[in-house]
Amino acid sequence: MIRARGENTTQKEEAKILLVYGEQIMGWLLEDFLSVEGHEVELTKNPEEALRELGNGNPDLVLIGISTITSDGKELLEKLSGTVPDSRVIMIAKNDWETESSLIKSGRYDYISRPFHLDGLSRKVERALGRKN
Repeated sequence: MIRARGENTTQKEEAKILLVYGEQIMGWLLEDFLSVEGHEVELTKNPEEALRELGNGNPDLVLIGISTITSDGKELLEKLSGTVPDSRVIMIAKNDWETESSLIKSGRYDYISRPFHLDGLSRKVERALGRKN
C-alpha cells in the first residue's frame, strides 16, 4: 500500500518526535515514515538546531543519528537528560561493536543499528513511548 506523505492510517495518539539527523535524504525518509505512522516530527540536521527546537517545548521522544554527536551534541544530550526521560531517547548508530558497546555501557539510551528495517524502528519508537507493538 502506498501512502501519501503525512497520511495517517493508524489510530494511535500522536507523539511529538524530535529527529536529529545530519544526513539529509535519510532524515527526510525517517521524517516521512514517522509522520505516516501518525507522529508530529520536527527534523533538525544538527545539535544546535535541536537545542533551539527544545525551546519550543519538550518532545515525547528524541531520535539522534550518532554521526551528529559533536561537542554541541554532548550539550544536547546533557540538556535532554534534564527534560526527556532517558528511555525516550533513541540513538541511531552504525552497526559496529565499539559503538554498540559504548551505548550499552552507558545504559542511558536505547539504540538501533544501521542498517535497519523501518518496522524495527517503528517497534522501538512505540516501545519507547510506552505502547505495545
